[in-house]
Amino acid sequence: MRKTVATSLLLLLWLSVACRQTPPTPTPTATPTATNTPTPTPTSHAQTGLLAACPVDEQQHAMREGVALAWEQLPLQACYDLWLDLRSIEEGTYEGKGVITFLNGSGAPLADIVLRLYPNADVIYGGALELLSVAVDGVNRSGEAILDDGTAWRIPLDTPLAPDSLHTLHVTFRGTLPVDFPADDIYGIFHLSRREPIAALANWYPMLAAWRNGAWDVRPVYAEGDAVVSLTSLYRVQVEHPPEWQIVSTGVALDETPTKKVLVSGPARDFTILASPAYRHHEQVVDGVRVHHWGFTDDTQLAESALRVAVDALRLFDERFGAYPYAELDAAAMPMQAAAGVEYPGLAIAAQNLYETEGGRRFLPVALAHEVAHQWWYAVVGSDVLAAPWQDEALTTFSSFLYFEVHDPSFYTQLLDVYRQRVEEFEARGAEPIAQPLAAFEGRGEAYGVVVYLKGALFFQALRERLGDEHFFAALQTYYREWQYRLAPPDALLNAFEEACACSLDAFYREWGVRQ
Repeated sequence: MRKTVATSLLLLLWLSVACRQTPPTPTPTATPTATNTPTPTPTSHAQTGLLAACPVDEQQHAMREGVALAWEQLPLQACYDLWLDLRSIEEGTYEGKGVITFLNGSGAPLADIVLRLYPNADVIYGGALELLSVAVDGVNRSGEAILDDGTAWRIPLDTPLAPDSLHTLHVTFRGTLPVDFPADDIYGIFHLSRREPIAALANWYPMLAAWRNGAWDVRPVYAEGDAVVSLTSLYRVQVEHPPEWQIVSTGVALDETPTKKVLVSGPARDFTILASPAYRHHEQVVDGVRVHHWGFTDDTQLAESALRVAVDALRLFDERFGAYPYAELDAAAMPMQAAAGVEYPGLAIAAQNLYETEGGRRFLPVALAHEVAHQWWYAVVGSDVLAAPWQDEALTTFSSFLYFEVHDPSFYTQLLDVYRQRVEEFEARGAEPIAQPLAAFEGRGEAYGVVVYLKGALFFQALRERLGDEHFFAALQTYYREWQYRLAPPDALLNAFEEACACSLDAFYREWGVRQ
């Protein structure tokens, strides 16, 4: 996802290979163990009420034709019905309000509620999200910040919420975006760039914290890696915006006018919005999915080439992993700092500077293929990006290998050689296990890049060679099918391969440091 030193490392590796060849031209592509198998979410009166708040007949518009979901069985945390006012976005501010209908799925009485206000973090975000008011089931409540970075807000309750009960949060809020990268440690995912101009709004609203392992997840935001571990919810978002500004987002539009857009998400981990009056648009429909490219370049050939990367990656990953479930996929350019790309549900974003230089344009297919792969390994199958960053990042980096294996075999071979060489050079100072929490890499950006991305991807490459394609891809398809819209533990992924080959891989896993 968003990688600081890791991204710089990957860019250098790419250039070390790409400088020796012509940039590739994309061409058309021709079960976990019982202890890790997710149990279906039981249908309950509360679950039915949750779906009434975000009606299925609206949400189904966000899904690919032919995708039939058992909506009552989805592991949904909440329905977000949000209103966003972007009419002052050119000043870097916005206002919002909404109703969050949520299910107490903790299995125990809840004495408090925790909302995450991620834009308040100085690192990665560098902005502000102010919670102006909150009411729980119609009763106004006050709260308190419980993290020094201001990203977690606790709301105590007079009466605990009963298990499996349905409740509402009415919230009003105000946000302020940093403008033109005022600090070195923000990525640009929550940011206003005046040059294009474009506003990026990731995690722009109060998010219900994930309830996991008997507690609200209130871990702080680190300068490296990803910040958010979120459960699947449904979103209905109404955006009011200046008439010339285009809205690119998670999900699809139900209705729109020159100044308003009504959007729905389908099952999604979060809801991200990009807004710009300067986007140039290209699109292609592929096997029932409308694929868009949004960029600022005047070079039509470059924009269409970027669109083809997204299209070809979608086709390939559909075949190898399982069907992409959403009706649309947006590939977009966005100014970023110390990162080459970022993913959100339905969005694969590449840094704008990749479109502006020869070296950047050579790296662009790597970034786009990577972010498209994240639609399988993050958007649909979630994981704990703080406890096990390798689980989605290593698998996604390996998935981008597959893109080049098909579309440029020579480059694929060179890329593997360079990755192996870089890992060998790094481990001459001492080998590190792949399976480490994000906190272990704090202040060690090089180690994060080499261990999580490069060594992690080479682990999956070695595993593929050990098992053969039939067992290897059968395991990934099972993992994808069984853990859709859930947070999968690392063993769900590892056990899927052992189930596929009917063999023990424990020694192999320990050798690579993915199992302790």
